[in-house]
Amino acid sequence: MRLLGTSGHRIRGKTAPGGGAKTAFIGHRPAVAFSARNTRGSKEERPAVTQPQSPVLVIATTDPESRGILERELRVRYGSEYTVVVRANYEAAERLLVDLAKQEQPIAFIIGCYNPVDRDGIDFLGRARAIVPAAKRGIAVTWGDFASAAAVFRATAEGKVELTLVRPEHPRDEEFHATITDALVDWNMAQGVGFEAVRLIAAERDARSHLLRDLFNRNHIPVGFYAAETDAGQSALADLGLTDSELPVLVLRFTSPPTVLVGPTDIEIADAFGLTRTLGTDTTFDVVIIGAGPSGLAAAVYAASEGLSTLIVEQEAVGGQAGTSSLIRNYPGFSRGISGAQLAFRSFQQAWAFGSDFLFMRSAVGLRAEDDLRVVALSDGGSAVGRSVIIATGVDYRLLGVPVLDELVGSGVFYGAAVSEATAMTGRTVFVIGGRQLRRSGRDLSGPIRRSGHHSRAVGEPRGEHVRVPHRATRQHRQRRDPLPLAGDRRSGRRRLPEWDRHPGSRRRKRNTRAGIGSVRADRVPTAHRLGGRRPAA
Repeated sequence: MRLLGTSGHRIRGKTAPGGGAKTAFIGHRPAVAFSARNTRGSKEERPAVTQPQSPVLVIATTDPESRGILERELRVRYGSEYTVVVRANYEAAERLLVDLAKQEQPIAFIIGCYNPVDRDGIDFLGRARAIVPAAKRGIAVTWGDFASAAAVFRATAEGKVELTLVRPEHPRDEEFHATITDALVDWNMAQGVGFEAVRLIAAERDARSHLLRDLFNRNHIPVGFYAAETDAGQSALADLGLTDSELPVLVLRFTSPPTVLVGPTDIEIADAFGLTRTLGTDTTFDVVIIGAGPSGLAAAVYAASEGLSTLIVEQEAVGGQAGTSSLIRNYPGFSRGISGAQLAFRSFQQAWAFGSDFLFMRSAVGLRAEDDLRVVALSDGGSAVGRSVIIATGVDYRLLGVPVLDELVGSGVFYGAAVSEATAMTGRTVFVIGGRQLRRSGRDLSGPIRRSGHHSRAVGEPRGEHVRVPHRATRQHRQRRDPLPLAGDRRSGRRRLPEWDRHPGSRRRKRNTRAGIGSVRADRVPTAHRLGGRRPAA
């Protein structure tokens, strides 16, 4: 690795087709101009190409009272940075969405209504998803209309609606605006809009390039990607005085002066950010936590908040696999749902605020006892010493085992990805193998899947077993209240939790999973074997 200095001023230039910036805008797309008010629906405004404009917030409802309230709230609070558009009927709203999509104008949020006056908002949002897959979709309900709850919850489960908004009953309804703001945060993250803290110059199809972009996105670090093959990438390298340089090149624009890293390792990148704790030979922690997924971060919050010195060792990104989820609905405390990236980032901030220390880009490779202490051997040759160790390593993706695909991992074949990856797939054909999470979102795997502007097609789902610790049994056993007994494992001495699983067309079959793992899928395996444990059989 080479470490250079630079003035770090912004590099601009045109990007060759297929090599556009992934998470930072370079240049602008055509935008549209239109009259924002059409509450009577008497005349349809037609988009016209003008100067670049801000993202659009669309309100559509046949209920005049709700329309007026929503328009006032959004226009007053967001009108300076977003373009608020109102339509009095859903047909006009659909035509507007189609026109805006053709003009590539970003649409951030679409709001429909569902109340005794307007019962068509849910179906409209379902159709809107096919037109503008990347836009957030919220259904506005009126307070006290509890009879509409069942229909709204069903629409949410089917994927027609993402968020439920309770219509404001007074000005400055901050609970209403909190829902809007959270949705806009997720939308902006997925679109790659915002501050460019890190500039990455690398080959577009290089596996290392994809890995770094994925790590930055999952760690909530704003990154601007410049493909080295494009004019913008060449201009960026020339501005740094680098010709025929080793790739990738990273510019940390938040340092003063900006730091330039040439061909860095993961550990060198982590150390350059200044977040990694330097461990002394006599440093002993009360708690060492291996893994910064949801469980590891939760343990860190509890431990650090009680005054215990806490160290978290993470080899990739905070949040683990949960951090790549576009929306998590079953995490306690988030009734509206929360993106995996937001959940991970908030948990990280909370643990950090309580005084937890972090070791990023290191993995635990061994664990041994020395008197009353536990010593965790690290992949960089160092070690972390603690009075207690919590192993929260989560799971790894199990590879398909197809040699020709294994050779392309990171260069066109990917096992999971952050939400922000969708913008890089715009206009390309994407084949999705699997799709259990997509099916939960109500997407039809039998046909094309459109999401964030790219065209995807599901190609079969592996018929592996899905084994889950039964926090909720099948419908026939949900009322079971007696605790599940622990079963012994004669060979290893481990104890297992029995689980009942039902497969279509078959009788109920009993399955076992190791207690404490939480969730095991056929395409994922626990990673505790890295610490010397026995790897589960395939």
